[in-house]
Amino acid sequence: MKRTMQQALKFVVFVAAVTFLVAMATVSYIQGAEPTAAPRIEVPLADYRVIDGDTYEVTVSVTFPLRIVGVDTPELRDPRQKAAATVAADVARQWLKDAPGPLAVVIYRLGMYGRIEGDLVDRSSGEKISMYLFRRGVAFPSVGKRFDWPEKELRKIEAIAIPTEDDP
Repeated sequence: MKRTMQQALKFVVFVAAVTFLVAMATVSYIQGAEPTAAPRIEVPLADYRVIDGDTYEVTVSVTFPLRIVGVDTPELRDPRQKAAATVAADVARQWLKDAPGPLAVVIYRLGMYGRIEGDLVDRSSGEKISMYLFRRGVAFPSVGKRFDWPEKELRKIEAIAIPTEDDP
């Protein structure tokens, strides 16, 4: 019983802190500040699940959906984009698996669809997953509305080779 109360209290404190920081970041964003200039919270990442290239389910002391800010990757739900979305998600998984240091979630604001918007960062190198997705060619900068992926770009993403453990 005592452990359950501690977990509940931890959850309430975490949600309150995130709510406050997301509210502050949203106000800053509405006033025209860039997401990286807004207040933010950085917490160690305990676990994750990749949904698609730009959406994850992350666990710190609680699990929540995280949308990578400023990044648009193909969507799994769109049959035309599904193969490219799978590659983008595999690229993200590879980065998460290969990151040399401890990972952290950087939270910027509350976004559309109720997802927290932020980034994942390798605390030892400072590299962000958003920049990695751009560098690997599986993402475009987000324009604030659903991006209509050109067929040519989807085919380029589908052709990206993901290294496996069997590769030399």
